[in-house]
Amino acid sequence: MSIFCKKYRQGIFYPKNPSKCLNVNGEISARPPEYRSSWEYKLMEWCDTRERVIKWGSEIHKIEYYSEVDGKIHRYFIDFYYEINTIHNGIKKYAIEVKPSCQIARLDENGMVIYPDPPKKKTQKSLLQWQERCNVIRVNNCKWQAARKWCQENGYIFDVLSEEDVGSWASQRNVNK
Repeated sequence: MSIFCKKYRQGIFYPKNPSKCLNVNGEISARPPEYRSSWEYKLMEWCDTRERVIKWGSEIHKIEYYSEVDGKIHRYFIDFYYEINTIHNGIKKYAIEVKPSCQIARLDENGMVIYPDPPKKKTQKSLLQWQERCNVIRVNNCKWQAARKWCQENGYIFDVLSEEDVGSWASQRNVNK
């Protein structure tokens, strides 16, 4: 199966609290938020329905990054941005990326990307799929290095969530509705 699965749930999200959504209220973007997976939908729903989430948006911050794969500068839009009133620590700003775990780079103790092992059966198809997976991981790592730097410079907390992380992440940050 390709890591670019087209069977993800996709669509436009219609917030119940449009005044909080930067995509809808026109503060930053005039296009409605689009989800590209059920995980993104869950995160949009979470941002929209939590009282302590002051404002949120989807793909509203653009970051330039250098891709090691093609040697070019590209634009990257972080999946989510939200601000939350933490009560005790004031307002915190988050930038969140949601990706399938197979597209998230694991790093060794020196910060180097750990790539998946090559396929045991070295057919042309299996080698191409492995190379595609390695390139996606490599590009994502380049994006996220640039995002971490941008977030640090702008006072944001950056996090990458996999499909396994979305549910536990929301419950760990379960603020009053």
